[in-house]
Formats: sequence, structure tokens, C-alpha cells
Amino acid sequence: MTTYVDSYPSFRRFIVDVETMLPIEIETYRLDVEDSNPEFVFDHELKSHFGLSDLSPKSFDELSDRLLVDGELALKFLKTKSQQGSQFY
Repeated sequence: MTTYVDSYPSFRRFIVDVETMLPIEIETYRLDVEDSNPEFVFDHELKSHFGLSDLSPKSFDELSDRLLVDGELALKFLKTKSQQGSQFY
């Protein structure tokens, strides 16, 4: 949750493999506080949102390399980081 004005409160759900306890997906849910009946709704899954094959350190390293050269992806990352809040981009 956040106290920022231009940002949606959100939370992430980490789904892990029960045998290895390694993360297999990260889901983000957000709350639109301007809605007349606010409730948490699904926003995105991390892997599909950023085109990751898995959540391994190698995949995150490759994502960081892509963020350096792809301005549109970098903006998407900033918007996701702040749940569409304008104060971060």
C-alpha cells in the first residue's frame, strides 16, 4: 500500500512451487480508489507483462539489459513500479 496521491494502492501475490519453494509467478492486484465501489482487481502477471520465460535471476538480468535499450519498456516498468502513478515518470 502507498500514501502517494497519484498512485493506486496495490499488492503482489507470489506463487511458488511447493517442492522447490521457487517463485513461478508474481501477480499484481490494484485498488482504484476513485471507483464508486473500490475493490482490488487483477492488474497483471509479471512474466507475461515483461515477456519473461521464468522468474530466474538470468531472466531478470536479461530484462535489465532490455530496459537499458528499450525506452517504451522502461516507461512500462516505471508505470508498473508505481502502479500508474505519475510521480515516477
